[in-house]
Amino acid sequence: MLAAALAVGASFSGVAALAVQGPSVDWQQTADANCATDPGVDSDGDGLTDVFEQLYGLYCQSADTDGDGLLDPGEDLDHDGLSNLAEQTLGTNPLRKDTDRDGTPDGMEDSNHDGHVDWKQQDDRPVPQPLTPTLAQANSDFICYRPGVGSTGKCVGDSQGTTRIAIFGDSHAGQWIASLDRYSKEHHWRLNAVAKSGCPSVHVNPTNDADFNAECRTWRKSSEAKFRAKPPALVIISNYSHYGSTPAEWQAGLTKTIENLPQSSHIVVLADTPQFERIVPKCLENHPQNIGACERPRSDALKAKHDNLEKSTAVAHGAAFISMNPWVCPYQLCPVIVGHLLLWRDSNHLTVTYSRQLSEALGALLPADLPR
Repeated sequence: MLAAALAVGASFSGVAALAVQGPSVDWQQTADANCATDPGVDSDGDGLTDVFEQLYGLYCQSADTDGDGLLDPGEDLDHDGLSNLAEQTLGTNPLRKDTDRDGTPDGMEDSNHDGHVDWKQQDDRPVPQPLTPTLAQANSDFICYRPGVGSTGKCVGDSQGTTRIAIFGDSHAGQWIASLDRYSKEHHWRLNAVAKSGCPSVHVNPTNDADFNAECRTWRKSSEAKFRAKPPALVIISNYSHYGSTPAEWQAGLTKTIENLPQSSHIVVLADTPQFERIVPKCLENHPQNIGACERPRSDALKAKHDNLEKSTAVAHGAAFISMNPWVCPYQLCPVIVGHLLLWRDSNHLTVTYSRQLSEALGALLPADLPR
């Protein structure tokens, strides 16, 4: 079961401004009778042994017990900052925040007494093999979106679908096209991906280049006019959050975008994803024995103030706000690998593989009254 806590802001037809607390599930399940008792066996290849999964109510025959796209090793069930994989490695209880009940959460312990808390070192481990996609192939899938250009028009969901949805923004909207394409095919929606590299759908100037800024304004104005001429049931707004605009400029620009879209359309603002300090695949090539060297703490990688600004602006203008960050930053570190899946193609874009992996989680956050 996928569940996200909803905080009601501006509501429309069964969906409200969403404050996503993240993936959750009833983990007290009947243990799988097919699990092995040999302590070294990992039947589903997710990095968690059958014994561990059996002990804590996970399915040893499925790498994603709750089916939300976030694999079991990446879940942080007790919110102590440690992933399930780290809890297994450290010998702590993934369902109890303070296993030894000494008043210190498991993630804040220093189990090897080296002066560093465990959550910071939990992913100091080798790159798993095989990895999907491989490091060499991380940035090679251009079916839905071409980096440096924009959406290709080839990922349209169900081309015969009568429910039409759209995503509108820059490359950070582009990274979700594969996810929406998969979900739209399954639910017979027609997807219109309107994404242009370097051009936010928010009314701000992204660069100091006057010509490029003018190009972005022309694209933005034309796109908004097309939406008004043929309103989709849903428009998702998503953009990179590091353009250098002031909060006041971004708030005004987002307000203008929302106001320029059709009043009959559901409008959803999708939060930006993490920013890493290095190109992730290259970093992993340089640190094949230490995944953690390429990760960042959640508090540094995400822009909480920016998210709050977008949320308050969306709510004030009748839109909704959702975030997928509980699925891409599920524990204290923002991971670069979960199970055998590579999450990032560079320093700030999801791989197409991981975008598709999260299709059900993203789809579940969209307006409830859209036909499914």
